[in-house]
Amino acid sequence: MPDLPPKRKTHDPIEWDGKSSAPSSPLPGQLDGTHKVHEPIDAPAGAEPPLTPRPSRRAFLDLCESIRFRLDVARPLEPLQRKEIRRAVEAERSRLLGKALRVDEVTTPEVADMVSRCCQRLRRAVAPEVFIGGPHDNAFSASVAPDDLQLIAVSGSLLDALTETEILCVIGHEMGHQALHSGASMDAESEFEAVSQRLASQAREISADRVGLLACLDLESVATGLVWITTRLPRRMLRPRLDRMLSQIDEIPARFNAWQLRDEDQDHPFLQFRLWAIWKFAQTDVFQAHLGKTGGVSFSETESEITRRFETLGGGQFGLSQRRHVSEAAIWLATLILSEVPGDSANARRAFKAFAGAGQADDFLELFERCGAEEIRSRAVSATQSVLSSDLAKFETIERRLDAFCLEIGLNLKGTEAWVVLSESRSEFTDR
Repeated sequence: MPDLPPKRKTHDPIEWDGKSSAPSSPLPGQLDGTHKVHEPIDAPAGAEPPLTPRPSRRAFLDLCESIRFRLDVARPLEPLQRKEIRRAVEAERSRLLGKALRVDEVTTPEVADMVSRCCQRLRRAVAPEVFIGGPHDNAFSASVAPDDLQLIAVSGSLLDALTETEILCVIGHEMGHQALHSGASMDAESEFEAVSQRLASQAREISADRVGLLACLDLESVATGLVWITTRLPRRMLRPRLDRMLSQIDEIPARFNAWQLRDEDQDHPFLQFRLWAIWKFAQTDVFQAHLGKTGGVSFSETESEITRRFETLGGGQFGLSQRRHVSEAAIWLATLILSEVPGDSANARRAFKAFAGAGQADDFLELFERCGAEEIRSRAVSATQSVLSSDLAKFETIERRLDAFCLEIGLNLKGTEAWVVLSESRSEFTDR
């Protein structure tokens, strides 16, 4: 039997201003100027975080749940949805059995070893079924429930391009999806729901990136892997500078939002945000505790900071933190208010983007321009009545937020058509 190929080497550390050391000035978004942001965070060779609980289904789920991104809201599946998803996953497994190579300890020992290490680090007792191949030049997972029909497919070109530590991150990322996001997105029933699904998908990627970091224990490998997957730049030309990449995020909000959610990879956050979000998570006390260390920035404070930036760049003030029907009603009413602003007010549009989220704002404005005010009013009425029928307290929240939105753009809510819709809907609800 021929000798196995040598283990992969990791790439050189990311440079800070041309040197393998910490930057001389704080990076964008740094909470504490005295916090060391570039301490080595990978564990010693062959070591695991101390006091690791015995691998089990519950330990794996609890670990992933403990680092779930705040806006990544768990959505239980209905029995019918679960049956449909099971059929789809079974069909995908049949396709992979026919067209891909299943990973095992004999034919693909290196990959099998990496899967085993991911399971150990993520406290997972039952490994998923992993295939090399698939329809995409990337990686994907499909699952019904944790430890129940779990599939991961990784392309051969991805395995060839990435280092061993980067591959651990990719496999861990997909395992995170299996723990937190079993199932698949259902077809959207409205334009708003389609936008909401895109935003929900982006929030899920933030959670999965964190699980990937726990699997590889190396922030640099998360960054270099993400850069290669996004850019496909030949590795001989790739010398990532994390400080430079993080600085880009402060330059993009004003001109990037208009098309961010229309990108070909619209289900994933854009590269610079993912790098920034995982860098912030790596500084938290939760991640440091996983490494057996003390200190770190408050996980709760970091979550709030990432949430604010996520909402500014996509979800808006009435984004994923609100129930879908509440957000829909609020944004339809705000769109109706915007239609009453005389002229093309840049200030009003800026305020609307902050209220609705840049990606959603563009979609709603496009609908308004295509359908006209009457159609927007009709949709606002329908969405408002839906809120009233189930949650009167949320209706009052919408009213307060719309009043603040009107003040910001120089209107009085009670003088708008949106107020008429609110009043008529409230009266109709009271008369029942």
